[in-house]
Amino acid sequence: MSKVVCIARLTGARGKAFAAAANGALNVELVDLDRLATEMPALTGSASEATCLVIEPSPAAAALLSQFSKLRLVQLLTCSQGDIDVIGLQRAGVQVANVAEPLADIVAEYTMGLVSRSLRVNESLTARTVGVVGLGRVGLRVARLAGAAGAQVIFADIRTPPQALTLNSVLRRATLDQLLTTSDVTTLHVPYGPTTKGLIAARELRLMPDGAVLMNMSDRRVLHETAALATAALVDDKRAAGLLAAATQEAASDSPEAHLAAAEFAVANVVRVLAGAPARSPVEILEAPTAGDPAFWSSRLYPRRTDQTA
Repeated sequence: MSKVVCIARLTGARGKAFAAAANGALNVELVDLDRLATEMPALTGSASEATCLVIEPSPAAAALLSQFSKLRLVQLLTCSQGDIDVIGLQRAGVQVANVAEPLADIVAEYTMGLVSRSLRVNESLTARTVGVVGLGRVGLRVARLAGAAGAQVIFADIRTPPQALTLNSVLRRATLDQLLTTSDVTTLHVPYGPTTKGLIAARELRLMPDGAVLMNMSDRRVLHETAALATAALVDDKRAAGLLAAATQEAASDSPEAHLAAAEFAVANVVRVLAGAPARSPVEILEAPTAGDPAFWSSRLYPRRTDQTA
């Protein structure tokens, strides 16, 4: 029998939601993330047999992954992978999925709520340019919502998303620098990985117009540490609205509705994989294309490598 293990904060909202959703649907061993030190002996035996691992990302949980030698799926209970080595798992043939698919609409609507709050008195979105960095599930929905509200929408992405073909009358593509320079509101919706780590640094903040707003709806590490350090100075020097919370994606998905949707999706995804089907909502890691890749040209849209963050 395939074994399923869940490592989560069982007293927290995500852990409770998953335990309730899994009850009667999965034979799952629940491990409390807050009690790993005392539960480690039992977990060590389970890890060697587990084929599916449901996990609430954390440094402690990530450190245990090497003990799971038979995994077919790592199902995250969040949109962000945190400290989970997604690339290493995928190279080892392990599917890694998140809950971005069921939460896309929730996060997009939350984002648009923040965009609306950034408007000045008596100002409408028709007077605003919204820049979307990353046109994946959430970014695409934000672009559609902003365009429907009358905003001018531009996007930057390391590759040309197929979805853009259906939006050619709503948005236009730009380089990251162009987007930051011209957008009143910039919202980030990129997966964390080699091409997005530290994507926004002090240099990028300086490109933004006076009063512009940056919303990071991605992993907090998409912001380079210099971005956080520069924010206060920018607010003083440019009267910018500056960064909203670096963890706004987490805030967007922290509601009973979101936890229930994520838990039910995670259970269904485990059932799918156990039945031999591929996981839904796989984590996408965008690595820089090589010269032989047909998408190589579009990687030039970014004017610098992401390790040049100063």
